Amino acid sequence: AGVSGLAWGDVPAGPAAGMSGLAAGAVVLLAGAAARVGLPRDWARVWGGAALAATAAATAALAVPGVPAGEARLAAAGLAAAAIGCGLAAGPLRLALLRETAALLTVAAGLVLAYGIPAGLTALAWSATVAGLAAGGIVLVLWLRPAAPAWVRPALLVSIAAAGVALGAGLAAWPDRTLLVPAFVLVAVVIVALTVSLHRPAMVAATPLPLCAAWLAYASEAMTGQPQWFTVPVGAALLAVSVLLRSVRRAGGGPLAAPDVIALEVTGMVLIMGASLVQCVTRGPFYGLIGVGLGLVLAGWGALTRVRRRLAGGTIAFLVSLLLVIAVPLVPLVPRGGGAVGWLALAGAGLVAIVAAAMLDATRGAVRRGVTRLRDLTRDWE
Repeated sequence: AGVSGLAWGDVPAGPAAGMSGLAAGAVVLLAGAAARVGLPRDWARVWGGAALAATAAATAALAVPGVPAGEARLAAAGLAAAAIGCGLAAGPLRLALLRETAALLTVAAGLVLAYGIPAGLTALAWSATVAGLAAGGIVLVLWLRPAAPAWVRPALLVSIAAAGVALGAGLAAWPDRTLLVPAFVLVAVVIVALTVSLHRPAMVAATPLPLCAAWLAYASEAMTGQPQWFTVPVGAALLAVSVLLRSVRRAGGGPLAAPDVIALEVTGMVLIMGASLVQCVTRGPFYGLIGVGLGLVLAGWGALTRVRRRLAGGTIAFLVSLLLVIAVPLVPLVPRGGGAVGWLALAGAGLVAIVAAAMLDATRGAVRRGVTRLRDLTRDWE
């Protein structure tokens, strides 16, 4: 009857789609309110279901060629009204699916509104990010309140959908990577929300990865020329993943020093130290000092956490960096020509090697005792 009336009145396709979507959404809202106040449920199911289908059809009609984008604003209002109606009717009708439907209708209303305004990629990405962060916060709040667990999944759906929209807008703006920064932060929040809502503690170990991706997206725009801005955050993210995995397995009674954890830690330490060591040779000893500091940090981390491979990795990195700081400035002083000077330099190097070998032989016992003492001190370490 409604379609016939629009056709009889010769209403253009654009206004017909917008007004039909708004009217159908209002009917869904009224049906949900009627179910909420205790009116017969059958009427709410029949009228609400039919109106919901009409809302979807009116929204799909916006894709018809010749329909102005501005008409989408009325359809967005209808979708929002339908979302509220589904949320109101979910409890009285005992249909949990209506809550998820309300969440999806909310996302659809936002997208249709962005199409009707129209909104640029920047506005779309930031709006999706804010909505996703709010939905993720709602998930955490509802998880802490056992009285309202039914809305955890719908809020989680909104957060996931918002993350997808934000990532899509960020990729559409390529090669400008600015919009990817908040999108990746939102992905990290979604992972935390998934962890608490699905009761999967191991999922939280993936949280550092999108945060690292957010930093890389920012650094690729704002910071160039220094590989440390990229290698160190990636290495730190891998170390953070290994720490979270160890924490989860410790709580579950699993093995801490599993091969995947060891591989993550070794790879992370290599990424943290690698660029500084290479640049110490190619650019100058200042980068070796950076390596000395990073090595001390890794060694201190290993000592505090009582993990021998971390202590060993940091100590080796510290010693290699210190050696490069001393040796690299001396390389230009080595004579390049032959003659007596070259032979004298070679003889001096040989003498130093002989003296070092003699001292090593003389101090072998002290070194052995030191190694034994260190092994005793770290006997209960991992």
